Amino acid sequence: MEAHYNGHVIRVSALRVPHTHQWTFTWVVSKQGADAGVKTFTDYGGRFDTADDAISRGYDFAMKWIDDGKPDLFEER
Repeated sequence: MEAHYNGHVIRVSALRVPHTHQWTFTWVVSKQGADAGVKTFTDYGGRFDTADDAISRGYDFAMKWIDDGKPDLFEER
């Protein structure tokens, strides 16, 4: 699924977690315009009971990431 937010395109997909009845999400954020770029994240954001819940949380997570100034999510892992 795709949404437009603050000059960005957000794409979120639900993925079934192997050997469970749970879902997670993967998301891609691309910036529109002259300074276009793409940032992809996979399996970041927990486990959910339904695919719809995972997708909804993925959009929430991506929008917050954009609002927070797009910090490096992997620098303290």
